[in-house]
Amino acid sequence: MTDTELRARLAMLSPDRRSELLDRLRTRRAADPGARSTARLPAGRSPDRPADLVMPLLSGSGGHAPVFFVHESSGSPLAYGALCRELPDGIPCQGISVPGLDRGALPRTVAEMAEAYADAVCEVSPEGPYRLVGWSVGGVLAHATAVRLRERGREVALLALLDTQGPAVLEEEPDAALLRAMFAENVALTAGQQPPAGSVAELAALDETAQADRVMDALKAAGLVPTGSASLLKRRMEVFRTIVATAAVWRPERYDGQIDLVLAETSDASVVDAWRTWTSGPVVRHDVPGDHYAMMRPPQVAELARTLGTLLLGRTK
Repeated sequence: MTDTELRARLAMLSPDRRSELLDRLRTRRAADPGARSTARLPAGRSPDRPADLVMPLLSGSGGHAPVFFVHESSGSPLAYGALCRELPDGIPCQGISVPGLDRGALPRTVAEMAEAYADAVCEVSPEGPYRLVGWSVGGVLAHATAVRLRERGREVALLALLDTQGPAVLEEEPDAALLRAMFAENVALTAGQQPPAGSVAELAALDETAQADRVMDALKAAGLVPTGSASLLKRRMEVFRTIVATAAVWRPERYDGQIDLVLAETSDASVVDAWRTWTSGPVVRHDVPGDHYAMMRPPQVAELARTLGTLLLGRTK
């Protein structure tokens, strides 16, 4: 099985089965160092190529430009799997991961991420036009990437932000304890469960290592840590912390095109005005059922896919 085929199949698995399979693959590669260098990437591909940040979520057909889904706070684009499967047939879906998702140094600014993502989409699709979609904080990253593509003279045919709040533009990064508590809440709500008990104040009284351990213990007690995935989830906690912290202090540049803002029915309409600050073009609002998390899960994701599909089919060139 090629790397591309493996990634496409992973995108179709449930989160629990995907985590289990990835853990088994990592164990196998660790036991066979000779295989590790060839299993991660296709032949001839360097791990330093920008395109290595891009993974196929769903294959498409000729006549449609690819759609690039920018990762949210998890750093992985796999959260878009259900949405991609509900989109009209033939639309190729590509996901963008954060550099350093599984190991190594993580980017320290949104600008660094956006430059890497612009490089990646241009390598994967040299001619464009580019269609970018981002959910939650992924919308902030998609906006920053679109700005860089336009600076390079590239055409951005669609910039769709899925229930993305306006940039926070804080003076300093949020406290680490708050971010770890937010991570636990995010994991639970994404799975459709209530967040585990605990307070930010309790976490803040602990050192960094103890904070991470306390959050992991709470997630395990809630049944939110699949067997064999504890180390992966702990890494995701630090990825989450980095992405949310850097996005919180980001000062965006103005985009020069239209923003399609798809809002969950529970979201405040003031989000539209917030995004008008960061574009010289119109901000077009689209409403879909569900809350911030439910909109990405069945059955509500089907309506989200209909809305996004209409935008995509109307802007194929």
